[in-house]
Amino acid sequence: MTNANLRWRLGNGAWKNISWTGDLAPNATESVTVDTTLTEAGIYNVEVQALNSNNGIQTNLISGTSTINIKTLFGAGVSTPFT
Repeated sequence: MTNANLRWRLGNGAWKNISWTGDLAPNATESVTVDTTLTEAGIYNVEVQALNSNNGIQTNLISGTSTINIKTLFGAGVSTPFT
């Protein structure tokens, strides 16, 4: 894969778009960094969707959505890059 349009959101927040380009081999992984500020300790739900890849050819026809939960243990106002 050489390009993808992704979107992500924290909880039920607004979707944010990411355009990724690179050279991803089959079964390989890639880190994509998003920045947000977590205001309190707790469990956060992060949802990521692959809207399309390789100029509109979806490489994973089963699902383009992934959801993860992040548990934070620190105090207010910590700006964290997620990768």
